Amino acid sequence: MSDGIDGLNKRYSGIIQMPGAYNTGNFEYISTGSIALDFAIGQPGVRCGFPKGLITVIWGKEGSGKSTLSMSGMAQAQKCDDRFTALVNTEFRQDFSYAERIGVDLSRMALIEPNSGNGVFGEQLSDAIVEMAKSGDFSYILLDSIAALQPKVATEGETAESAPGVHARLVGKMISRVTGKIKESQTALVITSQRRSNFNSGPAGFGSPSYAIVGGNNLKFATSVMIQTAAVKQLKEKEEPIGIEGIAKLEKNIGISNKKVTFYIADGLGIDWTREMFDLGKPYNIAYSKGAWYYYIDSETGEEVTLGQGQRKATEFLRNNPELAAGLQNRIIKAIEGEYDKSN
Repeated sequence: MSDGIDGLNKRYSGIIQMPGAYNTGNFEYISTGSIALDFAIGQPGVRCGFPKGLITVIWGKEGSGKSTLSMSGMAQAQKCDDRFTALVNTEFRQDFSYAERIGVDLSRMALIEPNSGNGVFGEQLSDAIVEMAKSGDFSYILLDSIAALQPKVATEGETAESAPGVHARLVGKMISRVTGKIKESQTALVITSQRRSNFNSGPAGFGSPSYAIVGGNNLKFATSVMIQTAAVKQLKEKEEPIGIEGIAKLEKNIGISNKKVTFYIADGLGIDWTREMFDLGKPYNIAYSKGAWYYYIDSETGEEVTLGQGQRKATEFLRNNPELAAGLQNRIIKAIEGEYDKSN
């Protein structure tokens, strides 16, 4: 190499890494809790999830499953990584008993909240996120939500008119500081955000609402995976609400963008992966329904086994028989991966 390159590397600790000197391994992932969404994120035919070392944003309308999906990821992170997890609870709305039912171990979750009495505002929360990422002690940091990450000047109401600009600058500064830190520590940073309405002022679109993510362009540019969630319908059993059916659209992705997948949330239980197994297992004749009855194929005998009448009974049976459920899940995952391998 030239003297100039050598000198640059000496001054800046090997800023130019030559072939063979840098890591070319694949990303590591943390499951979202939804098999369908895991396969949609990342490379085709590979079960992925929330990427470590990168930023994932989940945004959408209220009640569309943002917090449930992100807390489900935290529960999965605790299963696959011995490090701590952290919740930056800016909205004060987290139901910790619900988090435990989803599978979160609160004894391994740090909690950070705003506190104006102690001088903890958006600036201090941002510092905490950066320091946690820098420490390497955390596998998963959840900021729920970035819309409520308000700077001191906006919280105290001193300059209300300039608050949107102040918030965008706070977010931009935090994102630029934390991006390199999470890469070094292999921490997954998951951020939830709301949508805000924009009204077109042009003659053709006067009064027509469009929607934008709260957090500004800095958030969109720095994000590697951006998921927009929407609740499609309420699930009912004999007129009794039992959950929601949602759609997750990958607006930005490490793999192919603009994919859409269906996920389910069971009331009080979180992401319902048992329900989606019947969607994913049907093409491979592993788990499926015929009319109101639900079945699976025994892997040893090849015989059809009845799970029950009605999807609620079938999913409850699988939850009460975790070994059977795990076996079916593994068979479905292998079938999806095998189908992709054959097509390539």
